Amino acid sequence: MGENWANIRKSSAEATVLSSSSLSTGSAGGLAGSSTTLIEDSFSNSEINGQEEVGGLVGRNSGEINNSYSVGSVNGNTEVGGFVGSNNNEGEIDGNYSAVVVGGDDDVGGFIGVNGADIFNNYWDSEISEFESGVGRGITDGVSGLTTGEMVNINAFHNMEDFNFQEKWLLTEDYPALHWEDVESISPPPSKVSLESPENGAENINLNMDFVWFADKWANNYTVNISATNDFSTLDIDSLLSDTVFTLQEELDYDSTYFWRVKATNESGESEWSDTLSFTTVIEKPVTVNLSEPGKNAENISTTPTLKWDPSERAESYHLELAEDSTFTEKFLETTIPDPTFAIENVLENNSRFYWRVKAQNEGGESDWSEVWNFTTQIEKPAPVQPLIPQKEEWYPIDNPYFEWTSSERADEYVFHLSKEEDFESFVLDTTFAAPDTSFTMDEYLEADEFYYWRVKAANESGESEWSEVFDFSGNGGLSTEAETLPTEYSLQQNYPNPFNPTTQIRYGIPNAAEVRLEVFNMLGQKVTTLVNERKSAGWHNATFDASELSSGFYIYHIQAGEFASTKKLMLIK
Repeated sequence: MGENWANIRKSSAEATVLSSSSLSTGSAGGLAGSSTTLIEDSFSNSEINGQEEVGGLVGRNSGEINNSYSVGSVNGNTEVGGFVGSNNNEGEIDGNYSAVVVGGDDDVGGFIGVNGADIFNNYWDSEISEFESGVGRGITDGVSGLTTGEMVNINAFHNMEDFNFQEKWLLTEDYPALHWEDVESISPPPSKVSLESPENGAENINLNMDFVWFADKWANNYTVNISATNDFSTLDIDSLLSDTVFTLQEELDYDSTYFWRVKATNESGESEWSDTLSFTTVIEKPVTVNLSEPGKNAENISTTPTLKWDPSERAESYHLELAEDSTFTEKFLETTIPDPTFAIENVLENNSRFYWRVKAQNEGGESDWSEVWNFTTQIEKPAPVQPLIPQKEEWYPIDNPYFEWTSSERADEYVFHLSKEEDFESFVLDTTFAAPDTSFTMDEYLEADEFYYWRVKAANESGESEWSEVFDFSGNGGLSTEAETLPTEYSLQQNYPNPFNPTTQIRYGIPNAAEVRLEVFNMLGQKVTTLVNERKSAGWHNATFDASELSSGFYIYHIQAGEFASTKKLMLIK
């Protein structure tokens, strides 16, 4: 036909085709001059003479051509191919061959003159066509050149490996023919099968193992024998299949030696048996694991716990998974270990739930997963605290002294130590206060003119914080303006109370009479008030600071007595 717009299947043409035009245009082909749809399972044995777009099967193609061939001769001026003259970018050519004498001037190929689309699994007889290139111009992938000897009789089976010689193509003494053709096909009996896997003497073969051998191109079926005796006097497995893989389905015994062989068959006969190979099956899979520690739904577990489970019979190793979800989508840990215990080194997140499971493994396979257990890690230890009152190196009343420290996040209680010894070898007071209390007043009196040391740490069910900084203070029984003994050196003591609201006492000592100036400043360095600005006699003195008109915050008080100067900080809390 000149121009095809419909599908063509199982069709052929044998004719002399001549296409001529004064304009040197017009496509010509053995089956169709131009095709826009499907051509499959068809062939041409025609002599075609044209000018432009000349092909052994189709002159110009923009459709699909599958499982078809052309033999004969093709001659033209330009865009000349043994199978198709021109294949535009909408065309698809897959699984075809040509054995055509080709002649032309420009854009001439043994298979296609000009190709603008993808082609797949095609062949041309380069010896007959006398063209070394399958495509004159354009995309060249997808077509292979073979000699005449490589394309005829049994050689075609070995060389045209992309062709389906079971359903579409037949081997003949000549080129391959299509199944629907009335030709005499050839099919020799298969050869002796070569076994691939398992190799002879293989051990630890799983009971769902694949037995694999190399395919014989002429075989239709394979017979597989597996026996516990090397003479195959009894058969454990005698199976017929068309594939080259046989999968065990646990029909054999564990930890036992067997022998296997294969032979191939087709309609022409059967091969001899393959060589006999032996193999030994694996031991039985291990028993499912029972988890032990931490217990199911356990709480307050260390962030570096040790996971334990009961040993599993026949286990050689264990596979452990730990995740924050019961589906184990996001695994925190996945490892294989030899023993039924595992210490987690990477610290887990506090106060979090984790799920874990284990399965046992050996050369025979894996057990089922254990039951999924979960545990919750302990909360984080509390943060350290900071002493507040009395302040470090402070002069402090001994009558019912008051103590205060900062609160600690996550604290359930506070441990308080008061001692006369800096190393806390003995205690004046060793007690515990329940959170949220962060202060208390002693009922007892301390000794005057003694140094005391105190510290605090926070605790919860996960442990204790570090001890706070050690603060020390000296005990004094009151705020009298005259001391029983004169001071031996100039001094400015910490105000009391501190923090205060609204008044506090500031004590200072001068060993000799001197001009004294005591002033209070805010944190910007601005003077707030002058408490003392006069000559004072030798001894201990107290000044009262009334901050009723001031706002809460830190302030600085400064003394100048003769050449002595000192500065300290106080805190007003309203």
